[in-house]
Amino acid sequence: MLVTLLLLSACTATQWLSRSTAATAPFQAQGNFIESHGLVFLAVEIDSEDHYFLFDTGAGITVIDSTIFRTEKSISQALVLDAQDRQQTMPIANLPSLRIQGVLFSDIPVALGHLKGFPTSDKVPRVSGIIGASLFTQANWIFDFAREEFTITNQPIEGFSHTVPLQLAKDREPHINLSINGTNEKVELDMGSNRELVVGKASTALRASLYAMPGDHRITNRFALHGTNPDTTKIINNVPVLMHPSYPLAAPTIVLGNTQQSRVGNRFLQRLGRIGLDFQQQRLLLFQISG
Repeated sequence: MLVTLLLLSACTATQWLSRSTAATAPFQAQGNFIESHGLVFLAVEIDSEDHYFLFDTGAGITVIDSTIFRTEKSISQALVLDAQDRQQTMPIANLPSLRIQGVLFSDIPVALGHLKGFPTSDKVPRVSGIIGASLFTQANWIFDFAREEFTITNQPIEGFSHTVPLQLAKDREPHINLSINGTNEKVELDMGSNRELVVGKASTALRASLYAMPGDHRITNRFALHGTNPDTTKIINNVPVLMHPSYPLAAPTIVLGNTQQSRVGNRFLQRLGRIGLDFQQQRLLLFQISG
């Protein structure tokens, strides 16, 4: 994740996930997201003020900047992991409510932190929070990357052509199975990463097969953070990647990461054109494949 300050694993956050609640009456709302630096940002309303939050399916818990929400009533401390697998201890508190496109969420467990280091733009001058699993699993979502539109609903999603099973980890982060270069791999679905495909250290067979392929190996400092060793970027043409038997996706930019977990990022998902995240039935929904 290029925006790496707080990519959360938050395995200790599981005990708070059930406390967050969305509206129980049927709802469906549509709006525009903002694409900036290859990532998705949503306008989140807190106390009648709009703030920009990163939509991050790689985050186990929602995070809010402590300058936006201050409380003396933290309910616990959580041990979380950042994007470089470093441990951090963060206070956990209950945010009374927030709205996304008018949809009300109540009693949201949030980690309180100082969100510095995010790349900003004219469209997103400041990042005030991260929408993590304690929030995004309370609804179903559709993202239309070409139109920069999203839908949030608690109703079944219709109109898709194929489904890919989502496997939710203990901290509710979604994973999918891919076939990459002929090797089956379970990868995290990480919309908080603006890369395409990151192969972690634990994926030893896949890494070995990729190193054996002809291509452009190069070391880049683009992903180095806080003195860590930079990842190896390997660009290979025509690497077969299958997320559904009918739909091959060729030639992603592959990063051989320094962390353990393999993940597909938001730029990979953008190539699908339009996707649905059905957390009620635990499915990734494919409407079209743009290749």
